[in-house]
Amino acid sequence: MNILTEYMANEIKLSPREQKFIIFKLKCIMYDLSKFIVMSLFFYYIGHLTQYLFAVLVSIPLRTQSGGLHFKHYWSCFLFSFGYFTIIICVLGKILLPCSLFLLLMLFCSIINFCLSPIQSATRPLLSDVKRQAIKKKSYIITIYCAVVILIFYQTSFASVGYWTIILHSLQLLIAYILKKGGERCEKRH
Repeated sequence: MNILTEYMANEIKLSPREQKFIIFKLKCIMYDLSKFIVMSLFFYYIGHLTQYLFAVLVSIPLRTQSGGLHFKHYWSCFLFSFGYFTIIICVLGKILLPCSLFLLLMLFCSIINFCLSPIQSATRPLLSDVKRQAIKKKSYIITIYCAVVILIFYQTSFASVGYWTIILHSLQLLIAYILKKGGERCEKRH
């Protein structure tokens, strides 16, 4: 990283703040890529790689727009993500919901995602109200879009993985929101 920092300072003439931001983003990409590779190998080994890839495809747009739980350390994030996808694929993915219940839950999830989005990491800068409202709308639309795609493939094995991914993501948002609000109340008291 020192070589990269020197290059950014001397050749590209980036400020120290810009350098830190780029290093932070590169680390995020490397960490996410390493988690993706390790989990891909695990799910390939147990015969569920396609379900994992589908769950990731549903998760990425939801997570990038609406946020969720954030961890301070790589290993806590990895273990949570590993458990999250394992529960979706190996446990909940075997539970098939009637179509009417699926539709009701997707409506509920889209409302949760709209109302609670975005849940940001503490390291990210605050958003303007205009940007926050735009993200809320995108999060709602993404949830509905994913639900429609899942509905089209409802008779396949991917449907249950898809809707459980959305349901757990919405639950994760709810938990993150509660934890964030609880922390804000504690800060106001002190």
